[in-house]
Amino acid sequence: ERRSGDGVVPLRHRQPRRASQRLSHGALPEARSHGQIRVAVGSPAMTTAPARSPKDVAVIGAGSYGTCLAILAASAGHRVHFWCRGEAAAAELQATRENKLYLPGFRLPDGVTVTADLEAAVRGKQIVVGVTPSHAIRDVLGRAAAWLDPDVVVVNASKGLEDGTLQTIEQV
Repeated sequence: ERRSGDGVVPLRHRQPRRASQRLSHGALPEARSHGQIRVAVGSPAMTTAPARSPKDVAVIGAGSYGTCLAILAASAGHRVHFWCRGEAAAAELQATRENKLYLPGFRLPDGVTVTADLEAAVRGKQIVVGVTPSHAIRDVLGRAAAWLDPDVVVVNASKGLEDGTLQTIEQV
C-alpha cells in the first residue's frame, strides 16, 4: 500500500516475466522467436537475452547494500538516483564517488547521481528500490509515497523486522 492525500491506495502487483523459455532436451538447435526473446531450442549456449532499455531507478538507502545495488544498476546501464540521508554525506558521496563509511574501495559509476532530496530521488522513476534499515522504512518510504508514479515498481530490499511492531518489511 502507499499513502496518498485521500488515504491508503493499494499498489498494483505484477507477475514477474520469464526471462527465458525452458529448453527441450534432445531437440535440434533451432531458433524460435518469443516476443523479444530468441530461444535456441536444445542449445543453451545459443540463447540470447532480450534487448533492455535503460530505466530510471531510485535506490533509497546508502548503506553497503544500497551502495552495491546502485553500482550494479548503473553498471547494467540504468540511470540511478541514489538517496542518502543528510546533505553533507550526499555531497561527499557525490564528490568522491566512493562510500568510504560502508563500502570503501568501490567507485560509483557515472550513471549514479547522489542526492539527499527524497522527492528528486523518486519522482518519475520507473523502479524504486528500498534499502533503508528496517527501523526507518515506514518513515522514509511513507514520505516517498506521495511522489511515486502510479505504475512504479517498488522493490523491497530491506532486511529485518520493524522495531516495536515486529512486522516484516512487506507488512509495514
